[in-house]
Amino acid sequence: MKTAIIFPGQGVQAVGMAKDFVDNFGEAREVFEIANETLNRDMLKLVMEGTIDDLNITRNTQPAIISAEIAMLRVFMKHKVIGDVTAGLSLGEYSSLIYSGALKLEDALPLVEKRGELMLQGQKGKMAAVIGADREKVIDICRRISITGDFVVPANFNSLEQIVISGDVKGVEKAIPKLEEIGARVVPLNLSSPFHTKLLKSASIGLGELLKDVEIKKPMIPVYFNTIADIEENPEAIKDLLTRQVMKPVLWVDTMIKLLDSGVDTFIEIGPGKTLAGFLKRMPYEYKVYNVNNLATLEKTLTSLGG
Repeated sequence: MKTAIIFPGQGVQAVGMAKDFVDNFGEAREVFEIANETLNRDMLKLVMEGTIDDLNITRNTQPAIISAEIAMLRVFMKHKVIGDVTAGLSLGEYSSLIYSGALKLEDALPLVEKRGELMLQGQKGKMAAVIGADREKVIDICRRISITGDFVVPANFNSLEQIVISGDVKGVEKAIPKLEEIGARVVPLNLSSPFHTKLLKSASIGLGELLKDVEIKKPMIPVYFNTIADIEENPEAIKDLLTRQVMKPVLWVDTMIKLLDSGVDTFIEIGPGKTLAGFLKRMPYEYKVYNVNNLATLEKTLTSLGG
């Protein structure tokens, strides 16, 4: 068995995420105590008692998700299940780096808080999920619109069936009917920033400046990165990948294919919901997917793994 530990990104947040773990395990509560102290605000109260509107503010969302994922992870790690590799979707990449030993939680939390602020300070835009369209056709439609002066690009290659497009408002709105003409179902997303595009260049530059003062070590567990769908071990190169990730496409399905081709046959998604498990559906490989998002799924996963 070759196992990948994977972490979801922004969009999975929910009030009460990780509550089972915080209520029952000191290791999980300690994560939120670290978050409270590091960020100088009550992250535990925000996540457990706040409103979804407050949680959806990006500077809140990003450290909240990291705190919840690492709280779940630390309880999971008590059971000695060790991943052979790890990956995280967009924001989830920071949880992967923490898991791999390359990044300290205390450094990650203020970094992603600021990352959230930077991502909202750039140009406004629009995003939409495209379901059931050929990848090359989506790329071509976006390219044809962009050469006319508006701007839209594929931003997330999430699965064999889903691609998220991102760009300025006019570009995305022009792309939607053209994508529907080729049989795609298009769902506009409740986001006003063009994530993972060149329109966030200023955020990328700002994040790069912040990363200069953050210690990143060589990962002890191989980390697959979104922008290259491959492993990187050099700490300075990892900083560069994190910097570029803000304005480059997320090659998630490419990463999953690379993992499957390398022999991974077991995926364990740690974090709220089961988004990544959904993205893994209908891949033409033999593999199993487990979720850890509450105590029931933790027990089910451990039982299935024989732990």
